Amino acid sequence: MTVIAYFLILRKFTFDGWFYAKVVRPLSAASYGTYLMHIMVLVVLAGRLKGSAPAPIAIAAIAVGSFAVSSLASIVIRKIPFVGKWVVG
Repeated sequence: MTVIAYFLILRKFTFDGWFYAKVVRPLSAASYGTYLMHIMVLVVLAGRLKGSAPAPIAIAAIAVGSFAVSSLASIVIRKIPFVGKWVVG
């Protein structure tokens, strides 16, 4: 029953605003490339931040940094003609 209620509520939302067009759509289009390269970025960031900050802060910084760098790299690579389609999907 709860799932039906969530579905009926979410069905009323429209996805045509500025935030959806400028943030959600590009991140969604770059999600496969982000998935492919996040582990490389994660290893580099973890190596750099290891022991330099308390564990909870380091974990949060690594997670946010990994997402940001991987997503940005994926979006930039997607803009390269002929290459972006084959490299990051």
